[in-house]
Amino acid sequence: MKKKILCILLLIFAVKAGASTGRSIYNFDFDWLFSRYGLQADGTRLEEPVAAESILFDDRNWKQLDLPHDWAIEGPFRPDLEGFTGKLPWRGIGWYRKHFKVVYGGENVVAVRLNTEDMGSRWYPGAGIYRHVRLVKTSQVHVDHWGVFITTPQISDKEAKAVISVKLRNHLPDPVKGHYAVSVYELDAEDRVGAEVAKCKSLSLNLPADGTLEDSVTVTVSEPRRWSLEQTNRYLARVVVFDGKKQVDTYEVPFGFRTIRFTHDNGFLLNGKRVQIQGTCNHHDLGALGTAVNKVALERQLRILKSFGCNALRTSHNIPAPELLDLADKMGFLVMDEAFDCWKKGKQPGDYGSLFEEWHVKDLEALVCRDRNHPSVILWSTGNEVSEQYTPELGIARYLTDVVHRFDKTRPVTFGASYPSKSAMNGTELQVDVHGMNYAAGVYGGPHFYGELIPQQRRTRTSVRIFQRKQLHHELPRRILSAQIPCFFVRPE
Repeated sequence: MKKKILCILLLIFAVKAGASTGRSIYNFDFDWLFSRYGLQADGTRLEEPVAAESILFDDRNWKQLDLPHDWAIEGPFRPDLEGFTGKLPWRGIGWYRKHFKVVYGGENVVAVRLNTEDMGSRWYPGAGIYRHVRLVKTSQVHVDHWGVFITTPQISDKEAKAVISVKLRNHLPDPVKGHYAVSVYELDAEDRVGAEVAKCKSLSLNLPADGTLEDSVTVTVSEPRRWSLEQTNRYLARVVVFDGKKQVDTYEVPFGFRTIRFTHDNGFLLNGKRVQIQGTCNHHDLGALGTAVNKVALERQLRILKSFGCNALRTSHNIPAPELLDLADKMGFLVMDEAFDCWKKGKQPGDYGSLFEEWHVKDLEALVCRDRNHPSVILWSTGNEVSEQYTPELGIARYLTDVVHRFDKTRPVTFGASYPSKSAMNGTELQVDVHGMNYAAGVYGGPHFYGELIPQQRRTRTSVRIFQRKQLHHELPRRILSAQIPCFFVRPE
């Protein structure tokens, strides 16, 4: 479920063009002010004030707090509220304000309004700014937001190739003659940077006025250490940008060397070796802690899951916190990175179905571009038990698969279908790279349904039954879809 957020940024930066010295990232979690209006926790209403976004608004009586924050988990539990959302009062209007100053600037205010009164959800969604916030300061010439994408098209014991694609942005009114350099380092489990293992010569470029430029470079790493569930080896790519002779930006991205492949007859292969996917569906809340992300609590969850034999996570059914993927990289989990619970046809009034038309491309782009350098991510999922699975002629599953591949062609796309006897072989399965079924034989499909498709020894005990179609029925086209990573997943004719 997506909440519309109105952000009014009153930022007075009196900094001359090009005067910035580079990239700085500030923790923006602290010293916020909060007040709740509209529906209250006890069911009453409190009138919303006028002009709460104004820098002159009097917020001295508001509650001071730090982010992340979930106002709904404070309760109280109410018997009259829905059980599937925890009987907690998450609907309301929350205002957050933060006062701050910047160099060469005066008083600034960030004001954020969140209105969940008419939103819908099938699980406890939480309410508030429940993830971390940061302020990023750059020079006028810099690496664009999520502007580095690393692929690893060739990996052997002797050496590995890393293709580092870079998108640079120039905010200046004139073109810029600059250059950039790339180096790669070892990275340990505590994010400490180790020895340099590869680098390239500085590459010249001409950035257009007030525009962007994309480029890429290939570097070679000798005797690469692969990322796996047992040995979560990672590397760090560092991109340094120059405007003339002046260094204006440094951008760092962790990544890993590994190959993934889904096969018809040998399951999932990680680095060429079969791995039984034993996964769980993980919603974004932390139980009694609510939805305010907490890295220590997330790590505790993953340790417990690992002790049960779990090695895979499905981010059910919305975009996960980045901290979860960082932990998956370090602790050795495979991730199905899932975006939506519904497409055009919603499941609850006011759920993502009401926002799909306007937001689905923007949200998929944000999900993929943010997460595509994580070695733990092996699948993109565009949805869960969507109504459109029964109408393959609409082609929405294929369309969303193509949208994802605009931003990443190195991973397959799936979605979780929910009714094997109706949607496993109706044509929808041909519109994704890997077909996912949510229920085992005997549920929504009859006791022998999966037995007709997959030999007993090939069935997997996972939260999502993932298989790829070989030859299912004579009346349907014979197609073999083998998703080899890295590659583009062409659907065979």
